[in-house]
Amino acid sequence: MYEQVCRFHTRAPKWDVQRLASWWVHQILYTPAPISGGLLGGKHVRGTAQDGGSGDGSDVKNAKSEHHAGLLFLVNYIFASMRTPMDLDILRQRGTFEPLLAIAADPYCPQDVYEGLLKILWRVTGIEGGSTTLITRTGVLAWVGARIDLAKKEESGLASVQGLKALVGRLWQTCDKQRVGEWSKGTIGDVLGQFDLQV
Repeated sequence: MYEQVCRFHTRAPKWDVQRLASWWVHQILYTPAPISGGLLGGKHVRGTAQDGGSGDGSDVKNAKSEHHAGLLFLVNYIFASMRTPMDLDILRQRGTFEPLLAIAADPYCPQDVYEGLLKILWRVTGIEGGSTTLITRTGVLAWVGARIDLAKKEESGLASVQGLKALVGRLWQTCDKQRVGEWSKGTIGDVLGQFDLQV
């Protein structure tokens, strides 16, 4: 994260607030993780001594640890910055929600990152227009359905089956029901039935 924060600070003397979240998403999700060594190293993950790595696998472990730290930073940053309808609109326009939801599709997604993603979704439901945006623009109901199918019995809190169903209930409770009904062409009742909810 040190290298990415340095790049962030030295990139420009002035930042457009609307581009901050998308810049961090790009840096953390789409830029290869460098090997420890900071700005001087400049190498990317290699697995063997022949490739320039240590050969003992520590380079890969360090890269995974750095990537995990980056993901955790990203979800915490998005969570902290999500307060108003304007914040929501900035993230929607920049296409930030889709890559965030895709993180959870990784079978190796760390639990704290996954729970952070769920907290972001819960916070969005408390913002005017947030639930409607998530339902109609990101496919969040299908995403939650897939998460329920993969939820482990020992999980608790928001990551549990009950927590995910509560999230769907909150999405439905706080959305513009007329708009969602029109968007779904009348099928929203069937979708909600999968989560034991009624229109």
